[in-house]
Amino acid sequence: MFVNSMNFRELRFARAMKFTIHEINNRTDLLPGITIGYQIYDSCAEVAMALKLAFQFANGMESFFNNTDSCVKSAAAAVPALVGDSYSISSITMTRMLAAALVKLVKYFGWTWIGAVRSDSVYGNTGMASFLKAAQEEGICVEYSEVFYRTEPRSKLERVANVIRRSTARVIVAFLHEGEVRLLLEELTRQPPPPLQWIGSDAWIVDPEFLRFNMCAGAIGFGVPRSVIPGLREFLLDLSPAQALKSPLLTEFWESSFSCSLKGSSEGARECDGSEDIRALQNPYTDTSQLRITNMVYEATYAIAHAIHGVICNDTQCDKSAKFTPCDPSILNTLTYVNLTYLTLAIIQHIQTCFKVVKCPLPLPFFVFKITMNVLHLSNVFQVPRSVCSESCPPGTWKAVQKGKPVCCYDCIPCAEGEISNKTDSLNCVRCPPEFWPNTQRDECLPKPVEFLSWDDTLTVLHHILSTQLQCCVTVLSYILV
Repeated sequence: MFVNSMNFRELRFARAMKFTIHEINNRTDLLPGITIGYQIYDSCAEVAMALKLAFQFANGMESFFNNTDSCVKSAAAAVPALVGDSYSISSITMTRMLAAALVKLVKYFGWTWIGAVRSDSVYGNTGMASFLKAAQEEGICVEYSEVFYRTEPRSKLERVANVIRRSTARVIVAFLHEGEVRLLLEELTRQPPPPLQWIGSDAWIVDPEFLRFNMCAGAIGFGVPRSVIPGLREFLLDLSPAQALKSPLLTEFWESSFSCSLKGSSEGARECDGSEDIRALQNPYTDTSQLRITNMVYEATYAIAHAIHGVICNDTQCDKSAKFTPCDPSILNTLTYVNLTYLTLAIIQHIQTCFKVVKCPLPLPFFVFKITMNVLHLSNVFQVPRSVCSESCPPGTWKAVQKGKPVCCYDCIPCAEGEISNKTDSLNCVRCPPEFWPNTQRDECLPKPVEFLSWDDTLTVLHHILSTQLQCCVTVLSYILV
């Protein structure tokens, strides 16, 4: 009996690296006369294991595990470069960049009042921390920020779901892994909240499984777009039982895929008889229709090759005797300036039973992100929702922040007598000059009208009488003083 514990998608990543290195080694314009070697190890999706292997590589240590978990010094030189773990928890730079891009996307649609849910992992905590910091700088307020992990008790998941149901924010940013999104959506389905606009992180937004959840309709986010790598599919399928036996990893793949044993390597299983057809398999290893992360492996390997070429090669030849030190700064500096075409993100939108993808090329370095197109007004499918804590205060009023709430929550207070505000969301009102007074709406100061008195007006007559009497009194007083 075979228990499929292998991640076939991860195996495709590893084989894609081998394919890329073979392609580089067969080129005459890149590292001519130089053959690149490689070692591939399984980190088992554990950060500690990934870091341990990285240190071993950098220090020239060959991985040799035994009961004491020790390692033995290898005679080989330290490797000049590493292609990081495929999981974002170990390669976090992409996560930070996507968090900044998501903030720009939220701001683009005018959403200033959002909810946030993250995985209680390095991926979720780091990604959300970057997002929240950038959101605060952009004036975006967070009504709630919840965290959970898929192995926690169900009561924790129910509590998070209830927070979402009670919230007034209509936009929710989810930095979650696929499994946690699935659990959360299934819980919310039991008692659906009001319609929400989901903003997805790269870990789940590209997964077509979530198209089956109606509440995810219209979800948007950034992901790495699918690409085409010429020749990769044929390389992946060019595998025979004899070739599989040369690698324990490929042996496990073959036996797991076809539920048979290669030359008795598994007790109690039928022997593979040669009738197994790898081209008939339908699993993540053979699926090359969505080459996103696979293409990043391809690009990363080429980037390293170009960096090494820049250090040891000139226009005509390469220095085969070149030696590298651990964490060689010359490789790092050259890698920084490798001129790859561009890094491309895709704005992914879930529309009913399919994805809508808008590609956004980001020239490196990609610290500044700008949406230069009318990306996704959800036209003809959904209406863009509004998600604000308080509506804008019109002219004639001023914003008074509600006590104990974020700055996005405020009351609109009418201007006092004699004061106006002539802008939306004014922080205060100003008093009109003495010769002016406010209009009815208290958004403009108008000149006070000038009134002239006529000679036959009662007020004019009284004024003259009083003025004459006062003049007489003054004259009499002057006589007495003399």
